[in-house]
Amino acid sequence: MKTQEGVILENVVASVYVIFFGKTIGQKIQLIQVQH
Repeated sequence: MKTQEGVILENVVASVYVIFFGKTIGQKIQLIQVQH
């Protein structure tokens, strides 16, 4: 059983991971596209 605070915290962490990795992957894709 999870507390409401725990669920909110997990959602925040997940959002940060998506934003961070999304930007990182996006930059890598741009670099690959530039090289080709």
